[in-house]
Amino acid sequence: MFTEAGVRNLSSYRELSGSHALPEILLVLRMFDVSEEYEYGLNLISSYGQHTGIHLVMVVDQASGKYISSRLKSNIPNRLVFKTTSVSDSSTAGVKGAEKLGVGEAIMRLDSSGEKKITTIYTSEKDISDVIHKIQDQQA
Repeated sequence: MFTEAGVRNLSSYRELSGSHALPEILLVLRMFDVSEEYEYGLNLISSYGQHTGIHLVMVVDQASGKYISSRLKSNIPNRLVFKTTSVSDSSTAGVKGAEKLGVGEAIMRLDSSGEKKITTIYTSEKDISDVIHKIQDQQA
């Protein structure tokens, strides 16, 4: 559609066509294992998605090469990284010092603006369990 209209991104297409019919899409993926076929699709979405109105959020439990190839990592400029288990996992996640973070701390990197250590909301497992039980008791 973009080629036919002679545009390169969603906002230009909307401006030219006068239509807001094409939605913005937020794709949230929890990564467990990535096959070559799956990685190919993720690379396409991560490299062209933002221009077409598809925004990708990837969640991984462990920042290792198993989930994040260097090609995929290069197409994802923004990152929020919590504590990693090692220097190499921190490096794989694309930030420095994540292995030294404490509870509720993260390193945020937005585009090429550099890294910033931030304090996030932390909720313990016990607090989460207490809230779940309270809700279940009220529904019973």
